[in-house]
Amino acid sequence: MSRTAVAVSISLAVLLSACGGARPQLASVDGELAPCKAARCVSSLSRDPDYRIEPIAYEGSRESALLALLRIITAMPGTKIVLQTEDYIHVEFTSPVMRYRDDLELQFPRRDPVVHVRSSSRAGYYDFDNNRERVEQIRAEFNAVQP
Repeated sequence: MSRTAVAVSISLAVLLSACGGARPQLASVDGELAPCKAARCVSSLSRDPDYRIEPIAYEGSRESALLALLRIITAMPGTKIVLQTEDYIHVEFTSPVMRYRDDLELQFPRRDPVVHVRSSSRAGYYDFDNNRERVEQIRAEFNAVQP
């Protein structure tokens, strides 16, 4: 095997192993979702308009909102619930072809009838608005079942 072929093989292996990315240590940081640091992320807690997305508002109880969002999310392809508590959900999405992974976090504050959202790709710099579109799809489906 030539040196070029070996170099290409090693580069390809490194690239493919980096596509999935290691699962980040998430869950809220000091009671809030971690800030976005790259164009592949959106957050309802961000003040930067490039990363900002509106929280998901709900009527009724926090528990019923959490259950409705869980039903919507688990019906989506490639989902895995990583962590669920009474006020937080971490979901991992895996794309069907390239096996890229994105993380979605939902935080349910006790005092406000909103769900704070953070969605981020693990790899790359830009995600072509996939995370923003996914959150807006979830919002639309959630709003359709709200009273």
